[in-house]
Amino acid sequence: MNVIPTTAERVSQHTAQDINQRIRHQIEQNLAHYGVTDDQTIERRLKELDQEWDIERSLEANAAQPHWLV
Repeated sequence: MNVIPTTAERVSQHTAQDINQRIRHQIEQNLAHYGVTDDQTIERRLKELDQEWDIERSLEANAAQPHWLV
């Protein structure tokens, strides 16, 4: 039985090893940084990420629209 890999697994499987290593390194740096910061800094960063994700979702929704509707 074939199990479909998760999105994260699929992406990392099809990404160059050096890029995966850079991503892992950045994640480790972020964890070290935010692990010792105050709650206000973390809340500010979470709001920034929410805004980025809102923009990304909006772009994806617009791209998914059939062109004949425009």
